[in-house]
Amino acid sequence: MKLMMAVCISSFWLAGCASFSSSNTLKERAEAIIHQCQTEIERLTGSKLSHGADRAYVYVPASGSYYAMQFTHGAIGTFGPRGDDQGTVWRCSIDEEKIVFLGDFSSPPLINKEHDERNNEEEDNVKEYLYLRFGDGFRFIAVQKLDFNNIDKHNPKFFD
Repeated sequence: MKLMMAVCISSFWLAGCASFSSSNTLKERAEAIIHQCQTEIERLTGSKLSHGADRAYVYVPASGSYYAMQFTHGAIGTFGPRGDDQGTVWRCSIDEEKIVFLGDFSSPPLINKEHDERNNEEEDNVKEYLYLRFGDGFRFIAVQKLDFNNIDKHNPKFFD
């Protein structure tokens, strides 16, 4: 189960890419990704992002080359205990400032364009940003180095 979770997070991370201006801070880039993905969900579905999506996790490398994010209901378990009813609501990946994947797990993706899964970043250089939902927007809560061991650290019985 631990390996499956690491593979899932790794695959999700590797699928997202973007090249935003290097003058932006990593936090500003994370916020731009949330906004871009949320706006596209609302444009394509014709409705606001479900309030079931109460968190946004954004994966940002130090170089700013690769981006992926997910809107979730409940905590995924990397910043603290995993929520009992946790689930991913939407996933979004970006390459060259364009969304190349946008989907949920219950239906075919709304966007699924062919793209390179380039990876020249080490996991040590990736930051995981956590945002909580407030109204129709998201507010920054915390950032940490992406570390697949955080699930074990915060949820010692999760993989038993």
